[in-house]
Parts: sequence; C-alpha cells; structure tokens
Amino acid sequence: MHSYSVLDMRGYRDLVDRMPKDAIKHLGTDDPRRAIALNARRRLPLPAIGETTVNAKYLSAVRGLFEYLLDEQIIDRSPMDGVRSEQKRDGHAQLLPSEVRLPFIAEHIIALRRIADRKPKWSVDRWWIRIMPRTGLRDEEIAELSVADFREHHGRTCVDLLHLGDGDPINVQRREQLRLKSPAARRIIPIRRSLLEDGIMEFVEKRRREGGPLALLFPQEKPDKYGARSSAMSKRVNGQVDKVTEDPRYVAYSARHTFAAACDAAGVPERIRDRLMGHEPREHEDGNSRRARGSHVRSRYGSPILSAEEMSWIDKLKFPGDE
Repeated sequence: MHSYSVLDMRGYRDLVDRMPKDAIKHLGTDDPRRAIALNARRRLPLPAIGETTVNAKYLSAVRGLFEYLLDEQIIDRSPMDGVRSEQKRDGHAQLLPSEVRLPFIAEHIIALRRIADRKPKWSVDRWWIRIMPRTGLRDEEIAELSVADFREHHGRTCVDLLHLGDGDPINVQRREQLRLKSPAARRIIPIRRSLLEDGIMEFVEKRRREGGPLALLFPQEKPDKYGARSSAMSKRVNGQVDKVTEDPRYVAYSARHTFAAACDAAGVPERIRDRLMGHEPREHEDGNSRRARGSHVRSRYGSPILSAEEMSWIDKLKFPGDE
C-alpha cells in the first residue's frame, strides 16, 4: 500500500474512464483493459460508463480504502487525493471538484422543488432537495436515513448520526448498523424550521408506524453490489438537475455545497461548520510530532455534541429558495 502513488491512481482512473458500459453483459469481462480492447473491435462500440458512476462506484471504493489506512495512521497520505473522473460532460472537460460543485442558486432550488413535487410523497426523489441543502447530508447518508436518526438534543429535533450510548436499546442497535464514510461523519445536525414546515417529521412518524423504530426512511433504495444505497438515487437526482441547468458545474452534490455556502455567508465558525458537515477536523502542526514529518494526525477536542448555543447557528443560515 505504501508503494502506490498518485500517478498509479490516475492510471487506474484513466482506464475506468474508458470502461465500456455493461461490459460483463456485452463483452463477458469486467477487466478494464480487456473490456476496452474488445470494445474497440466492435462495429458499434459501447459508450463508456458515466462520470458519476466512475466517481461514485469505482474511485470512491478505492478512496475509502486509503482513507481508512490514513485514519489508522498506516499510511501518511492518500494517493487518491484529487483523483476524479476526467470524462467530458456536455462538451466540457471535467473541472476540479472545487469548480464543478458550485452551490445552487435560488432559481435552481425552486425549479428542483417543482420537479420533486411531482414525485411520490414517500420517495427520496421528492425529499432530497429539501433535506440535502438544509442539512449538508451526503447523498449516501440520506439514502441510509432511519426513523431512529431523528432525535432531540437541547430541546430541538436533530438528525443524529452519532448515537452516543444513553441506555436506549434502539439507539444502541442503530449505532451498530449505521455505516458512514468516516468517523467524522458521525455527527448531529439540528433541523431548521423550514424543513420541519415541509413536513419531514410527519413523514418520519408515518414511516415509524409502518416499519417500526428502526425503519429506513427510504426503504426502496436498495444497496448495490458495493453496498451503497445511493447509487440509483444519485443518477436519478442528477437527471433532475440536468433538467434545470446545462451548466456542468451544477450536480446533485451542489446541494451539499449550498449548505456550506450558507454557513460561510452566516459567519459560522469553521470548527462548527466542519462538525455539521462531517468533515475531518483541520490538522494542526506540532514540530515534535510525526505530523511534522508528513504524517496525518486527526483528532477532535471537546464534546462531539454541539452546545445549544452552537446549534443555534443553524437558525442564522439563509438558504436560496427559502426566502
């Protein structure tokens, strides 16, 4: 693992970017090199898998492995840093992630909600544009939501992905079954009033009556062969975004950037914003530590639960489309 470099990962990315769609079905192989070679011999070559699939399935699986090794301090840095699909979309070369994922503006949010309003009331396709920009949740976190994740802290309703032990057996069970991107993703996000007014808790209680205290909010979202529940959802909601704008810098994940932009505009302290979004804590320098020699030390200080005063920052955020 120590011998892999960014160049190795870019080489893998370049192969996957050219991987034919449905290679196993049409070409009888999932080996990228062989599939690409066989596809080149076809009279009508198969199209390549999309950049969303490349990033969400192939590259994210490798990235997750190296992030685990990084968190365990087995390696000093991830060779996957900055490695993303470089396919072309709508005639535009893929940009850096910071350029691709622009936050939505009000007209996008309003148009996306109109599209979502035509979806079934129980569908994640209806709820994602209401939940994601106002909470900063990732698409996989939304697809994994359970009714047990909606709990009160400091007298206000929150999405609890931390599930600290409190003697509640349901809470203990949910903590054991919840799978998140990283330890930092275990967090608590207060729900702002506009999402409550949209009826999120009425929907949660309906699902609780139907499926019990651990019911998934969106049980129709099934895990793919990699265990990800959001794969099909991501494709569908990206399709919604494509109906609203042809600008390739706007994708479904722009909803999470909308939350980050609202935090920045409101002056939310970086430490609190990182906790709300599930970012790894900022690294600190220590001239006498392994960190100073290039290794990564990631640690948190203080309570993992924001205080009532810190949670109140959520009420100061202004989201496009909520005015």
